[in-house]
Amino acid sequence: MNLKENKNFKSDADFFSEQKISSVKKLTGKQKQTARDIFSKYNLSKLTKSEAQVILKQLENAGIHGLGISEAAKDAGLDPNKFWSLTYGSQQRGASGKW
Repeated sequence: MNLKENKNFKSDADFFSEQKISSVKKLTGKQKQTARDIFSKYNLSKLTKSEAQVILKQLENAGIHGLGISEAAKDAGLDPNKFWSLTYGSQQRGASGKW
């Protein structure tokens, strides 16, 4: 029997797709509160690049990474794409292994 006939066989794409999905976790209540506290220190409608980078570092120091950063930005009322643009410029999402 070849591998494709085996019902338990998973391609690399299937395996990594499942791993990616299973590794996505929602923020805990404590992380959400920490993120709110961090974002509340700034005027989000006039957020600068340097402020966004400081926020990102604070979120990472609080254990908030990957898609959790996007979730935190959204919960704070900030467009995650805008936050990405401020912190990373024109770099494409995922190209750096980031959220």
